[in-house]
Amino acid sequence: MKISTRRFDRRTMLKGTGALGIAAGSFPNIIRGGLAQSSTLTLWGAGDSDPATDETQVAYVAAVEEATGIKLELRNIPFAQFDTVSQSALAAGEGPDLLMVNSVTVGAFAERGYLQPTGDLLAASTLVKQEDFFEGIFTHVVYKDQIYGLPVDTGTRALYYNIAMLDEKGIAVPQTFEDLTAALPELTDASNGIYGLTFSGGERWLWLYEALGMLAIPNGHQFLNDDLTAGTVAEQVQPDIQWWADAQSNGWVAEENISSTDGNDRITQFSQARAATAFLGHWAREPLIENSAPEFGVVNLKGSENIGSTTGGWTMMITKDASDPETAWAAMDYTFGTPEVLATLTGLMPATKAANALVLTDEFYAPFKEVLEVNARHPIRLNAALPEMAEILRSECQAAILGAKSVADAATEIDTQFADALKSFA
Repeated sequence: MKISTRRFDRRTMLKGTGALGIAAGSFPNIIRGGLAQSSTLTLWGAGDSDPATDETQVAYVAAVEEATGIKLELRNIPFAQFDTVSQSALAAGEGPDLLMVNSVTVGAFAERGYLQPTGDLLAASTLVKQEDFFEGIFTHVVYKDQIYGLPVDTGTRALYYNIAMLDEKGIAVPQTFEDLTAALPELTDASNGIYGLTFSGGERWLWLYEALGMLAIPNGHQFLNDDLTAGTVAEQVQPDIQWWADAQSNGWVAEENISSTDGNDRITQFSQARAATAFLGHWAREPLIENSAPEFGVVNLKGSENIGSTTGGWTMMITKDASDPETAWAAMDYTFGTPEVLATLTGLMPATKAANALVLTDEFYAPFKEVLEVNARHPIRLNAALPEMAEILRSECQAAILGAKSVADAATEIDTQFADALKSFA
């Protein structure tokens, strides 16, 4: 698939212009009548911008107030400090009314009692329904059968491939993991520093979401059982770990990839034609273009179950400290029930189908949207220990791939450590 080199920014991704203003001006005042006038809520999110000068956030605040009478006071907290600052505030009873929570930490926030269930509010809404969201993405706000808030956005990954490198070897675009496995030896010329595949295995989230998870999900494998009491890595995921170990031992990937902690390393290797393929998110397109990458395409590889992709993303939650949960829900109801508004709040894929249809309309993004409809989810079921589990996986898988232990022993050890992590929140 050929790609366009046209740049885009967030405000050109919507169809039409003035989306926020149109949304606010045309939205019926069915919410406003049930609220006290001049209601004020606090909303905290992760970021470095000043909400008072960030154009998108200023427009969002104005749209919510115009439609609902609710004034939002926004606070942005740098990402690296976000969980610590927000959890400390909630522990002290000084949290915001609304909080943007990274979906990988929803379990940790919910387990500590920091979030309010919103299933009843969603069921009563006439503006937004669970069916409005992609099925896999809605699981980002379900923890132990309770619904907490709503998912804001997500992203999917696919296999990027260097068109010229495949053509030179007479290799058809892979459609399955078997195809990719067969192609990697042909695409590798280690003596000249060229490899079939690039990845980053030294950082927990890059390893889980853009390497191991990209096999586990298409193969239908789970890391935890349904009731979150035990790991299933040795039973299900071990073959996926073995695939990466084989890629390393066969020299299809650069030796340093397993220790790389910087995702930009993959962009550099792929852009310099030192790697023929890479699992990357839809957001990698622009960095690759900026790095003068050769012409590339994307494809969803089919595993034993189907095509599939890892997902992440942010959620919007009502906290335990919310002064008026119904008013907080009204602000959310408007936000998620108005596609033009939700679409402007994220540079990723909006979580509702209607908002998602407004962005990333170039044909290049079709595979990323296709897999979102079919089979996209977090690789590890949401639980309070998910961040710790991601690090356990990185450490044990790295040891196995480097030959310090067998893949079987690493998989068994992962399950043991998963059980210990789960017990700490029991």
